[in-house]
Amino acid sequence: MTSTQPKTPAADIEDVMALSPLQQGLFSLAALSTSEDGGEDPYVIAMAADITGSLDADLLRDCAAAMLARHPNLRASFLRAGTKPVQVVPSRVEVPWRHITATADEVDALEADERRRPFNLERGPAIRFVLIEIPGSHWRFVVVAHHIIVDGWSLPLFVGELIALYRSGGDAGVLPPPPRPYRDYIGWLANRDQDTSRGLWREHLADLGGPTLLAPALTSGEAPTGPPSRTELNLDRAASSRLAAAARSRGVTVNTLVQMAWAAILSAFTDRRDVAFGVTVSGRPGELAGVESMVGLFINTVPLRVRLDPAARVGAQCLALQREAAKLRDHSYLPHNELRALGGIGEIFDTLLVYENFPPGGLVGGGDFDANGATFSPAALESVSHFPVTIAAHMVDDELTVLVEVVDGALGQMAPESLGHRLLTVVERLITHWDNAFRDVSVLLDGEGVVPGTAPAAQPDHSGVHTAFTDAASARLGSPALSWSGGELTYRELDEAADRLAAALSARGVTVETPVAIRLPRGPQYVIAMFAVLKAGGVIVPLDPAMPADRIADILAQSGATVVVDDDLVAAADREAAADFEPVPARPDQAAYIVFTSGTTGRPKGVVGTHRAVLAYAEDHARNVLRPAASRLRHPLRVAHAWSFTFDAAWQPLAALLDGHAVHIVDDATQRDAEALVETIGRYAIDLIDTTPSMFAQLHAVGLLTTVPLGVLALGGEAVGIPAWNMIRDECTRTGMTAYNCYGPTETTVEAVVAAIADHDQPSIGRPTEPTRAYVLDSWLRPVPDGVAGELYLAGDQLTRGYLGRPAETASRFVADPFAPGERMYRTGDVVRRQTDGGLEYLGRSDAQVKIRGFRVEPAEIAAVLHGHPAVRHAHVAVREQRWGPQLVAYVAAEPAPDVAELRAMVAERLPRYMIPHTIVVVDHMPLTGHGKVDEAALAALGVADGPSATPQTPTETALATVLSELLDGADIDVAADFLALGLDSIVALSVVQAARRRGIPLRARLMLECATIRDLAAAIDSESAPVAAPAAESGGPIPVLPNVHWLYEHGDPRRLAQTEAIRLPAGITRVQLEQVLRAVVDGHEVLRSRLDRQAMTLVEHGAGELLAEVAVDGDLTDAVARHAAESVDRLDPQSGSLISAVWLRPPDGGGVLVLSAHVLALDPASWRIVLAELDAGWHAIESGTPPAPIREHTSYRRWARLLGERAATLDTADFWSAQLAGDDPPLGARRLRPRTDRVGDVVVSMSATDSDLTRRLLAATEPAPHLLAEAAAVMITRWRGHRGQDGRPAPLLALETHGRVDTLIDGADTSDTVGLLTAIYPLRVRTARDVADLPGDPIDYGLLRYMRPDTAERLGALPEPQLLLNFLGRVHVGIDGGALRPDRALLAKVTQLPEPNLAVRHELTILAAVLGETDAPTLVTQWRTLPDILTAEDVAALQDIWQESLREVLRKGTA
Repeated sequence: MTSTQPKTPAADIEDVMALSPLQQGLFSLAALSTSEDGGEDPYVIAMAADITGSLDADLLRDCAAAMLARHPNLRASFLRAGTKPVQVVPSRVEVPWRHITATADEVDALEADERRRPFNLERGPAIRFVLIEIPGSHWRFVVVAHHIIVDGWSLPLFVGELIALYRSGGDAGVLPPPPRPYRDYIGWLANRDQDTSRGLWREHLADLGGPTLLAPALTSGEAPTGPPSRTELNLDRAASSRLAAAARSRGVTVNTLVQMAWAAILSAFTDRRDVAFGVTVSGRPGELAGVESMVGLFINTVPLRVRLDPAARVGAQCLALQREAAKLRDHSYLPHNELRALGGIGEIFDTLLVYENFPPGGLVGGGDFDANGATFSPAALESVSHFPVTIAAHMVDDELTVLVEVVDGALGQMAPESLGHRLLTVVERLITHWDNAFRDVSVLLDGEGVVPGTAPAAQPDHSGVHTAFTDAASARLGSPALSWSGGELTYRELDEAADRLAAALSARGVTVETPVAIRLPRGPQYVIAMFAVLKAGGVIVPLDPAMPADRIADILAQSGATVVVDDDLVAAADREAAADFEPVPARPDQAAYIVFTSGTTGRPKGVVGTHRAVLAYAEDHARNVLRPAASRLRHPLRVAHAWSFTFDAAWQPLAALLDGHAVHIVDDATQRDAEALVETIGRYAIDLIDTTPSMFAQLHAVGLLTTVPLGVLALGGEAVGIPAWNMIRDECTRTGMTAYNCYGPTETTVEAVVAAIADHDQPSIGRPTEPTRAYVLDSWLRPVPDGVAGELYLAGDQLTRGYLGRPAETASRFVADPFAPGERMYRTGDVVRRQTDGGLEYLGRSDAQVKIRGFRVEPAEIAAVLHGHPAVRHAHVAVREQRWGPQLVAYVAAEPAPDVAELRAMVAERLPRYMIPHTIVVVDHMPLTGHGKVDEAALAALGVADGPSATPQTPTETALATVLSELLDGADIDVAADFLALGLDSIVALSVVQAARRRGIPLRARLMLECATIRDLAAAIDSESAPVAAPAAESGGPIPVLPNVHWLYEHGDPRRLAQTEAIRLPAGITRVQLEQVLRAVVDGHEVLRSRLDRQAMTLVEHGAGELLAEVAVDGDLTDAVARHAAESVDRLDPQSGSLISAVWLRPPDGGGVLVLSAHVLALDPASWRIVLAELDAGWHAIESGTPPAPIREHTSYRRWARLLGERAATLDTADFWSAQLAGDDPPLGARRLRPRTDRVGDVVVSMSATDSDLTRRLLAATEPAPHLLAEAAAVMITRWRGHRGQDGRPAPLLALETHGRVDTLIDGADTSDTVGLLTAIYPLRVRTARDVADLPGDPIDYGLLRYMRPDTAERLGALPEPQLLLNFLGRVHVGIDGGALRPDRALLAKVTQLPEPNLAVRHELTILAAVLGETDAPTLVTQWRTLPDILTAEDVAALQDIWQESLREVLRKGTA
């Protein structure tokens, strides 16, 4: 039952008042929070009490009415009068009262609903009373009010008076005299000097480097939302008494100590010296007599900024904080939004500290209240703080009590109890360290700060790695030491072979720390050479014969290695006598090896490992991994060696040789073939393998652990995902296998932190090895609390010596260990946090390089480009994880603020697309930590939208979303999603441009490259930020053709090399209209009005003749299309100026079909998209009554040819391209191609299709699809060579074709409307997709050097071409489907696929790849072209099977 009192007529107005600054802020915020969606207003406060006994509900209601009469300001409505809001106080109001009858289990929900129900501030009062009756049990009395009329101090006063009035039976005489009216406070405010107040706050917040945000520092994402939970802790009475007395004697309040303690904690958690947090102030001015008994809004939340000086005394800083807070106290009436604006950085803090002299949740002192037979038991005072973390401190019964109010998840792994205990502990430490430097005040709890280690590491028995091996060998001379596919060496044989080679090295001058390079193929001889170098006293410099020659030369130069162990030296050593050779003893800190890693400058960087470090690692590895496994398995282990010898990780399996186990060397081919590697593990009974998580995923997919068991699994080099982690833990439980996640930079020797996977519920890198100490430190080198992110530092015996020849870099990374005098620690640059189980959780890199869609990106490089804008003062680029993968977000502080599209255009002109930020955020000031570093947590808190799918908000966004939806077969479009996430590649982008133009959207194709989302694109269009400049007048005359035209005409006769489209025409179209449309297209593109001068290899102006032939047809249109297409193609002749042919097939009814044929010189695949869209746009113009106008090419073919000619003259990459073509390339088929005589007329064509699931994975992969297809082709060739018994070691040589429209290479170029043959073919040695991404310069450069520069043309032309051409055409079904002029490819069923039989065959095998089908079921289709006497039909079928397997493997590896 619910009863609501009837409304009474409107009352007279008693008063009209201005709003206080706080009320003005709340009035605006309330309007925003409720007007958009009618949602709840969060700015409410509520108090509840349970009532037992005998209750007079009518009396309670009357008392509520009397209270509203006693406090007029509580009756106010809030209205806007002109430009300013006012509060209107009526002379009387009806009490907002509800009496509800409910069951006990309904009470909490009813109360919650009442708290959530918004107030209409225009129709006061902004307070209501609800009495919930549970018959036969009790009542729940709830008072809910808007903060605009009452604060957390006032509401208990109000309710206390209400109960006192009820206790007296409604006699108002029991109450004190009426308090001062709220109007007096408004008057007091009116007399305040607000300019002075603003000046003080401006000074307080000046140069604030950035916000202090706790939740982002402790969590991995945005702070969760929801109702908070509360945890209460207290300091016992004796300790509280001592604290209060100590504070008084030092002249500070307990409040000040709590504030300083919270500042210290925030400093440690956020790694900032300059911190800020919210504090509540009573807002009741002391000069206003009686203010303490007034009811209304006085309390305010203001920022308190604390600048901590680690060197200054604690006491001095506490007193300074107290003086600063006192200075601001009487100026704390300014609203939060104004104070935030004065700070100039947006949100300033996300934590609130409340110090109160009465307990929150109590009712004016707490306890039950008996009144007229009813007992009121206060249940809660609820005032949501709107912050993720709120700390309320107060004295209760002489005990300092801390209430921690936390939104679930906002503290990450840290428990609220831990935070409260930490605060109380630091408060006490401030007193005990009063005269000490602030840095002495630790915020750590007992036991925190250092990763717990085990017993001190045992010292190795040997000082040299080789002597340890010799000792191990002497105990088991006949036992197997090394095995490989085809052989085995015992310990004696391995030791003696190493001695022989060591003697030869000594004879060649190798002595202590002489660098010796090893350049041998992978196999047992490499291990022999490593031990031989050490026995001779030398330093191992491992090389891989497959390394580029330039890298090998650089490593040799840096290391100073003049002795190289290669096949010749090994053979010579076997012939030489090794009489009386004695291995050279090694000092512990003597260098053992130099491995070279990638350096930030592009040059490899040498890391010098020592005998001590290797032995320390090996002993720990043996004690904790090898020996327990051997004991469990009851035999010495056989350990797989599947790492490159050029990595320090090569020592992980080799360490087994120092403990008497056997090592099996996995050969190169098996190393990369998951199935072969699993078969090897099974055949040789391998017990342990160390590999990457990505490779493990492949191995598991083909039977490792399911059909082939493993005793020990070690993973390293990458993070292990949660699904893999859980699967491995389950396998350990099921089979007894042990598994380890191994972490270790090269600088700390193989692995320095190891997690036994079975011991950790969540992915962890574990604990340090026994010789290693691990610290998690902030930027002051202070240990951070558990659960707080910090940088990982490693110390101990596994540290390497440092960087070869780079003393400055060594000094910057290997720093003094403050916890072990005289020792060093290595700054890893990795961010970790300690988990609750003691393990370390890897969070990511603290420094620069990141990976975006498979490309390695240096954010600092992007920031440097942004700094080139004259208005930009500071730029920072970070990576944010979104649903579709990592995104680059650029933050720019600039004055005046530049247009975002302008900045994006500037970056696009200087950097490749994958380096263009997805989002650019302009900020007032760049937030910094106290040490001058960019505050990443503060920037992360600004947020990049990744919520539900973003819908269009502007007409342009709507139109663009419609375009994309049509092109992608009706898919829902998220206007905030990255274009790549929507499935767009650079070719489809051209279709987007044309479809947009059909709708009248002035979209430049260049904007598709400059913008990452529809939202960005629409904003750029609407702001017209990058208008197309009119091109400078270009002289006429012949146009030099581009490289692919030279390539095309090098052999054979490509006269009829053309493509045909059959275009459905709309009913009612006339010949005149069709000719208009065709004429507009031809007039817009100079190439279509040219002929080829083959002698000069130029295009010469040639007037277009008759454009359209009209033919009446009846019967099967497919036959007619094939017949007229053949006739049209036969008429084409570029040298005669016949480049395009149009035939209108007119059936008896309907619009008919336009058969459009064009020579490839006129239209390459991208040009076809341009022309088809222009035809459709032209028809739309005619339909709207406008004659079609030619589309001007932004960069004409003529200008593009000139620009590329200029680029050709500047290129210096001929050596790179020559190196690609040089070297072995075993024949794919029965013979090599003869391009002078082999012709397309003899080519056989077949097709292969990839299933939709695999195609979707290809399109969704982080690496670009063309790169992954190239890797798949390379894998296919390698396997095909194995099938043919050929050498599989040379990297496969491919010819790759690209659309060639690389506008970003040349300032101002935009070929999105350019028609002609712009494609480019280039050769590349490919093993992985990374090879495609990492080539120097651009793929078009090969053609420029091959055909447009005489000095390099002859050199490159003399080299053999690749045997396989791969050309990925993208989504060929995406065009103007849905337009009025629609290509109908079903009509092309009988058109020949090889229109020019006299065209020269240039490759033994050509694979054309394209994606067909609907968006939800795409299919990768490949067309295979070859000569049957080179590759038979059986050969092609086998290759197609291998292709599908290879593609599946590549994608499995990429998504592992």
